[in-house]
Amino acid sequence: MDELNRRTLSDYLRQPMEHIGGDLLGPSQRITLLKAMVGLPHELTKGCVAWEFRLAEDASPDADISFRFSTVDNTKDDLLDLGVLNEGPTEARAMHDYLTKHRRDKNGLWSVMDNVWVEYDQGQHHFSAVYFGLVCPENQMRICLDRCCKQFSSVSSHSDTSKLLVQKLGSLTRLQIGLMNGRPDQPIRACPVFKNGSSIRPYLESLDLKFCLREIDDYISDFQKKGCSFILQLDFTDRVLPRIGLEIHFNYPEPSFMDRANYVLERLTTEGLCSDTKRSALTRFPGVSLVLPDRTPPFFEQSAASIGYNPVCLERGLGYVKIVFEPEHQAVAKAYVASFYRKVQ
Repeated sequence: MDELNRRTLSDYLRQPMEHIGGDLLGPSQRITLLKAMVGLPHELTKGCVAWEFRLAEDASPDADISFRFSTVDNTKDDLLDLGVLNEGPTEARAMHDYLTKHRRDKNGLWSVMDNVWVEYDQGQHHFSAVYFGLVCPENQMRICLDRCCKQFSSVSSHSDTSKLLVQKLGSLTRLQIGLMNGRPDQPIRACPVFKNGSSIRPYLESLDLKFCLREIDDYISDFQKKGCSFILQLDFTDRVLPRIGLEIHFNYPEPSFMDRANYVLERLTTEGLCSDTKRSALTRFPGVSLVLPDRTPPFFEQSAASIGYNPVCLERGLGYVKIVFEPEHQAVAKAYVASFYRKVQ
């Protein structure tokens, strides 16, 4: 057990990486990434691990990695104990201190966070972003956002950001807030979740984001018919920045998620936003594989110690594609695959 506990994150990222094709992640990038992960705690794999890949033919084969801590798999509290927020943006460190202090408040900010993502940027070699998923009752998002913004407005370089977020996003019930320092302007990223894609255009128009609306409408109309759902990515400083990220979710693990993925990737390939080789590598990634006992993460070993070895598997899925739109720039497509360990049912 001591040997298992000494293992680091790289030991448990090797397994999903074995299923990622070289067209998505080249050999030198794999080595660099694994070396960077050696010093990080293996507990980061308690939740879901997501990988981001650019899909264009000429895009370099590298990946950013995100780690999810959530209410669903009871890992959210682990995030504060690991302290990895302290390696992220300054705002994230302030949020960490606040959440640690108030984590047991029944009506506090921690109680309405259903998941937290920490993102590791291999190009920058540190945690460059943290996303907080907020789920609030009707008419409560404004209060929650105000409370959330107060934790990072004092350290943000944009004093009007929190006011703008509350004003523009306060009517929602589901939202992700991203604290980022991987970009020159260090925006706060807001990701509103939409039940119906037809609501997206009016929402973008209300923010005065009127570029590329025809293309966005066309994608939404086409992919919604196949059962896809959508999340926007919008960047805020003291204003709404001219950039729109459209996440097209395949709703894994629904039985038809792969049909949706194939349909979306086929269109993006036809339009030149995704290469044939990367599309093929992405569609080969999903699956389930049994994990050998000596490669099982320690938190499974510990939980099963009194009843002997319980088989553990590694489940791999294709989550969503994001298309990024900016004025006078060609759209860029990225794909997000995910893996997680679970006991065999």
